[in-house]
Amino acid sequence: MTTIQRGRARVTGALLAALVAGAGALGTASAANAAEEIPAESLITQTAPADIEPRIVGGEPADQGEYPFISYLTIEQQDGTYSCGGSLYAPDMVLTAAHCVQGTGPNTSITAHFGSVELGSPEMTTYQSEHVYSGNVSGIPTDWALVKLQSEVEGIDPLPIATTTEYDQGEFTIIGWGDTEEGAGEGSEVLREATVPFVSDEDCTAAYGDGVVPEQEICAGFLEEGGVDSCQGDSGGPMFREDENGQYVQVGIVSHGQGCARPGFPGIYTQVSAFAGDIMAVANGENTPAQVEDVAVETTIDTPVEISLTADDADGDDIRFKVGQPETGQLTSDDETLSTLTYTPEPGFEGEVSFPYAANDGLTDSTTATVTVTVSGQAQPTEEPTPTPTEEPTEEPTPTPTEDPTSEPTEDPTPTAEPTAEPTAEPTEEPTAEPTEDPEGNLPDTGAGAGTGLALAALLAIGGTALAVVGRRRTTNA
Repeated sequence: MTTIQRGRARVTGALLAALVAGAGALGTASAANAAEEIPAESLITQTAPADIEPRIVGGEPADQGEYPFISYLTIEQQDGTYSCGGSLYAPDMVLTAAHCVQGTGPNTSITAHFGSVELGSPEMTTYQSEHVYSGNVSGIPTDWALVKLQSEVEGIDPLPIATTTEYDQGEFTIIGWGDTEEGAGEGSEVLREATVPFVSDEDCTAAYGDGVVPEQEICAGFLEEGGVDSCQGDSGGPMFREDENGQYVQVGIVSHGQGCARPGFPGIYTQVSAFAGDIMAVANGENTPAQVEDVAVETTIDTPVEISLTADDADGDDIRFKVGQPETGQLTSDDETLSTLTYTPEPGFEGEVSFPYAANDGLTDSTTATVTVTVSGQAQPTEEPTPTPTEEPTEEPTPTPTEDPTSEPTEDPTPTAEPTAEPTAEPTEEPTAEPTEDPEGNLPDTGAGAGTGLALAALLAIGGTALAVVGRRRTTNA
């Protein structure tokens, strides 16, 4: 059995919705041996905005009204309030990073601020969120999300997004209210802007290895000297450039990176053109996220349990599941969609363990739900249990003695070839002191009839069975 793979080192935390096909206990040596690790891309590891390091460093204050489409987002979560950037995609939709929000679903805890480069300005207008559509419950990669607002933003034109890679080159503008230096932790009270050059997929991969996904992400920054970058608090904001008509078009979403403005490590941005179709389908109401529900299963100490997941998808899309890591035990699966999982408790573990899961319909993740596994302390059977008596009698059951002996024996005795004479009243000879054996080594006749012998055999058989039952009960209770 192999353990579940961990997600990327900088992605931390976990979230907590699939109709259950069924669950049953498995033998300890059954499906567990054939199961495989859960792929890293199928793991739920919710990224907190505070853990991400995207940012505006080395820039300058932006002019009022120059970038009206920029939004300052405040996100209330259980562990605090975070800030992110965003851009107006539609009159009632803000495009931001998935790692800024906690998955898909109804959400009224996000406030979008528009109208001023200065935070706290009376010119700022606020709009409350209604629903969130997340491209990835874990945040990274596929790091995009749409925040639907309760009302439309007035007087501001949305920022168009790139639908092809033709704009993935040249120089880009990045803007935000994030930290002005790495580790500052305070952000900026005034919107700042900076210009960064495109970095090729080859150079970015050389810097980050498997920490970047070229098919979904685009890199930008001064690769050798560093010094200019986005930083904490800028996550979700737009990276954009001018098109051939001098109009701004968004090519990236501030996502993550190694530190802020470090030489050798450019910023990593969500490649908007890779998800333009998905974003448009969600915004236009052409896609309904799958629906899932909480799952509860039970097992006993040291016994793996199979968990079957299904989801309700109104569009009939093909579903793949994502799961989080349990705090104890192992998750494995030999199903690439993860619709069937095997949970194996740690040896001797007794109690309750849970992990989140979600369904992805190819465009967005569903809301998340929880799988709860209860491991009880019931004793386990031995590997080779003792025989259990059958309900059907054996082919030749042993005779059962009657409570009262019959007047006649149950079987007719077989006469000897030469019947003996009737016994005399008086013995003809003095009895010997010790019984002798006949020449063939048989025991002497004790005087008991055949019926008595059968009854004795039956009693011995009953006694033997009773002993076997006692022994079996002791084994079961051990």
